[in-house]
Amino acid sequence: MKTGSFAPPLTTATTITTILSNTPIKTSFSIPQETTITARSPQPSETRALKAASTVPTSSSTAPGSLSVATERKITRPCPLQCRCSENQADCSNLNLNEIPENLNMAEIVDLHGNNIKILNPATLSSLVDVVTLDLSDNSISNISEPVFSNMSQLKHLMVSHNPLNILSPAVFKDLPQLLSLEVDFTRFKPVPGLFNGLTKLRRLNLRGNELKTVDEILGQDGHASLPLLHHLDLSYNLLESLPQDIFQLHPELKSVRLVHNSWRCDQNLLFLRQAMRKSPHMFSLGHKVLCSTPENLKGKKVAQFNEDLLVTPTAMLPAVSKMSSSEPGKQGTATSPSPTTEEGDLPKHPTSVSGRTGVNFTTIIIVSVTGVLILVICLLVLIIVIRNLRKWKRVYKVHKNQKINAIIDYNRMDSSSDCDSLAHITILNSCHTEEGKGGV
Repeated sequence: MKTGSFAPPLTTATTITTILSNTPIKTSFSIPQETTITARSPQPSETRALKAASTVPTSSSTAPGSLSVATERKITRPCPLQCRCSENQADCSNLNLNEIPENLNMAEIVDLHGNNIKILNPATLSSLVDVVTLDLSDNSISNISEPVFSNMSQLKHLMVSHNPLNILSPAVFKDLPQLLSLEVDFTRFKPVPGLFNGLTKLRRLNLRGNELKTVDEILGQDGHASLPLLHHLDLSYNLLESLPQDIFQLHPELKSVRLVHNSWRCDQNLLFLRQAMRKSPHMFSLGHKVLCSTPENLKGKKVAQFNEDLLVTPTAMLPAVSKMSSSEPGKQGTATSPSPTTEEGDLPKHPTSVSGRTGVNFTTIIIVSVTGVLILVICLLVLIIVIRNLRKWKRVYKVHKNQKINAIIDYNRMDSSSDCDSLAHITILNSCHTEEGKGGV
């Protein structure tokens, strides 16, 4: 193509179509208005050049009196079929896709949630070198192997929630040094030691709804080096009975912890959590709903407020107590087992006795016994009162009945006497009339 200058009409915009080749193109012209240059999709041989620079400056060789304009070539990035793309975002959600589409390497935000993706192809994901946010939630992914995220060093936000994750490689996240938030909720993954190693910048971790019974392997002593800057931790809706004793020392940057809907066992091993919840209540989201599940006498009590006097001896201490009682058969089981120190470091005022094997201490026994005696006494008093009242009512009934009978008898006597008087009066009258009759005759 030759270099030249021209003056297009002022009433219409001028469009110049340039066919790209392997050699750079330089164009100089004088133009009095804005020019938009479009180009076809690049060939494989042109991909590297297009990634290096998306604009091609033009050299100017203008005639006197003309306006020199440096034009800019705008490349239209290809968008996968059915996806919705913008300048730096590719929205491929809820399309029932079975695999990750290609041509996503130009996007920084990739949304693939709500599809039917089952397998993560390392070859496809390896091209997403510039992706910052990747949403793979609500799919059918069951396995995430180690090399999947090997080329995604710029990734900062990863969501794999609501996937049936059966297998997670121990070092699957090790190639994500820039990751800030990780959503692994409702996946039922199996925790393995060192799972979060390498996530030195992670701020937010969501492990909600995974039926976890312990987090010692991923958040305990072995997990400290991987999450030094963790700020937000969600462990709600699991099956946790306790936490690592040193979790707050190992993660001093924690500012928000969510622990509701678990199976907390309120014993001596959970005193550290009670102390932390009392000291920093603002750190525990919905802390008033963190409740004890066991033992039975503390079920439903708030973890931050449960009574230390009603604690159950931790199961780890029971063998020592059993051994103590069985080693001295000549003595009765009156010895008390040593219990852990309280949060202030002093020995507890009410040591747990041997009866702690069954989960009941002497205080509970006394309370139950006194309550039973009081109930029995009250029942006896009520029974005595009822019996006395029955006797009284019986006497009153007899008196009332006798009075009624006497009244009836008196009434009958009065009727009988009045009848007799009337009869006598009639008899006298009759005799008088008889005598008068006789005298007349």
